[in-house]
Amino acid sequence: MKKLEVKIDSSVFVATFLDELAPVTCATIRKHLPFSSKDSKKPYDGMIHSAWSGWALLTLPPWNIRRALPRENETIYGGPGEIAIAGVASSDTWIAEEQGTNHLFICHGHAQYRSYSGPLQCNLFAKISDNLEELSKIGKQLHFHTYAGERNVSLREI
Repeated sequence: MKKLEVKIDSSVFVATFLDELAPVTCATIRKHLPFSSKDSKKPYDGMIHSAWSGWALLTLPPWNIRRALPRENETIYGGPGEIAIAGVASSDTWIAEEQGTNHLFICHGHAQYRSYSGPLQCNLFAKISDNLEELSKIGKQLHFHTYAGERNVSLREI
């Protein structure tokens, strides 16, 4: 099984790609790795807490792939450790469209993926199974202490 390393500041998490459930999404994501918010020149690329989705972290990597993703393993709900990307283009994701980015969610608890105007369809493509307590700790710090700002995030295949 192919793995995805997710690093938020100095905390490292290993996720398994869900190739059998979202083959096109996984392959498309892999083509755009590695990603690091430190190297990005666009705003909102760091990890923040989602404003409307419950217990979910959010980053907007500068991948203009939303129109390339089919509906696969699509959901509006997330659970601890699940990683999903907004798949189908939607007028609700105007910030992402305007900046040529995607909404990428990492759940640290239960969530319903949402934009400012309602549920947001996402393709679930990877899952973190270990170190979920640390992920929850980071998520709650960002949720309850929003003044702390965004965190550096990097993604790479391992």
